[in-house]
Amino acid sequence: MKIRTIKRTDLPLLAKMNAKIFKGKPSLSLAAFRHSFSIGVPGASLMAEDDGKFAGAIFAEKKITFLPKTAHIASLFIAEGFRGKGLGTILLKRSLAALRARGCKSVSLTVDGEKCPAYKLYSKMGFKKFRLLMLREF
Repeated sequence: MKIRTIKRTDLPLLAKMNAKIFKGKPSLSLAAFRHSFSIGVPGASLMAEDDGKFAGAIFAEKKITFLPKTAHIASLFIAEGFRGKGLGTILLKRSLAALRARGCKSVSLTVDGEKCPAYKLYSKMGFKKFRLLMLREF
């Protein structure tokens, strides 16, 4: 397994994989990833490959909030054949280490709820509920 920093040339593949995993539109994923990449924290957005095959990715970006020196995990996703093997933990640990090394004092992220598989990972890694996000759709 090779883990490396995400490059701009990786974005179309990552958008396609993200859309497949989350059943979204690749064009929307690509726009979001371009934004995350442009405001990313150097060395904290990572991609995992196994024998040249995409395995997973994490995007970390600078966050402008009332909390100083805060970063944001914009996305963490693992390809289907690589789930349940600890890759999410590895990517998250490496990204958090890079963020800390670059002076970040806290990291935020959003999750789809306590029953989401990622919630367990984030809790294990020390993330705690901070605020409640509410949404109204039209």
